[in-house]
Amino acid sequence: MAIPNTYHDMLTRSIEAIAGKGRPIVIFGASKAGWYVMKVLEANGIKVTAFCDNDPQKAGHTYHGHPTFLPADLYENFPDALVFIGVFRREVFQKIKHQLTGLGFSVQDADAYVFLYSYFMDIAKRECDRGVFAETVRKLSAYYSRESYAYGYVDDGLFVSPFVTGVVTQKCNLRCFDCGQRIPYYELPQDFAVDALVKDIQQYCSAFDLVPEISLHGGEPFLHPELGRICREVSKIPNLVFINLITNGKLIPSEDTLRDLSSSGADLHQSDYGKLSRHQKEVFSACSEHHIFCDIHFVDPSEKWTRSPPIRQINRSVQENDEVYKQCVSSRICCQIMDGKLYRCPLSAHASAQGLIPLMEDDAVELKNAAISNDERIQNIRAFLTRTTAMNVCKYCDPEGGTLVEPAIQLSKRNRMILENGGQI
Repeated sequence: MAIPNTYHDMLTRSIEAIAGKGRPIVIFGASKAGWYVMKVLEANGIKVTAFCDNDPQKAGHTYHGHPTFLPADLYENFPDALVFIGVFRREVFQKIKHQLTGLGFSVQDADAYVFLYSYFMDIAKRECDRGVFAETVRKLSAYYSRESYAYGYVDDGLFVSPFVTGVVTQKCNLRCFDCGQRIPYYELPQDFAVDALVKDIQQYCSAFDLVPEISLHGGEPFLHPELGRICREVSKIPNLVFINLITNGKLIPSEDTLRDLSSSGADLHQSDYGKLSRHQKEVFSACSEHHIFCDIHFVDPSEKWTRSPPIRQINRSVQENDEVYKQCVSSRICCQIMDGKLYRCPLSAHASAQGLIPLMEDDAVELKNAAISNDERIQNIRAFLTRTTAMNVCKYCDPEGGTLVEPAIQLSKRNRMILENGGQI
């Protein structure tokens, strides 16, 4: 049976099994996967009663308007509940199912991927090939069953994208002195043209069997006047699953933009910078109204940022640079798509664009080079992301030279004066 039909049949059986029984419906997993389960159930006329989670920090709070319980407390309140499990890792699904059935709950068999597929295809209505996207979701399920982060050639020869950022704009409405993307230091920041940007992302995605996610930001993505159109076009790529937007909660998106984000299935992640993120609650509410997943990363002052030293060439041996590179690319540092090129890290992309680092030919991949075939471009991307030796820009990276500072210190006149006088902020 074709995969789309399999997902559809599994969802239909689950809905029919609970319809009209009047029992409380609970979702295990107060997280992104659980949110997709909630949205699909609600779209099918099923009212969700509560969430359940093993994390004691989530218990006693609400998740998207629903109370959250620990499993034992849930049984005290709703012993006859029908439970759906909203987790992405299959082995975790089985462990949770065993835990919940051991407590006496009735657990539905449909996993989070059934709901994920239904959300994108039937609720968001992404305009991509349903069959290809169903196969992509199947690959995502296999990939997420791994125990650790990996990319490149993984199980069964699957070639998977690392974390990747598509820079839509170099503009921002904050001026964070320690911005990891170096955004405040552009003299003439620009928004990138929609058609060119979308083409770059399409070229990138064509090199992979699976692109689990791409983050669209800058800068502040909502400063791009056509962000909604970017999301709509990118959502048509059938081997790409999640489209993430990273925002600072200082701007409320327009209604048109929110509708575009909803129809593309994009999700929104707010960085919480206290008073700087003054529209945080309004953004969250707007996303809820438009059925867009949104969360907030509450930044605690104890979560320090790294203040990098001034960019300069570091006197290291070739072997030492190779070690720095290997440690870097084994982490979750994002590669960057910006202005027609694929870079390996934010330092490579933004410091070279600002003229602080000379960019050698092997330090980036041209995504819009019309002189090469698509097969050559794919080979170039794959070779670039699986290389094991350092790039030229690695000579300028000083991973041990940074100092820890408070997050989101603004590049104000006062702070400039302190720095110019040799002080610390």
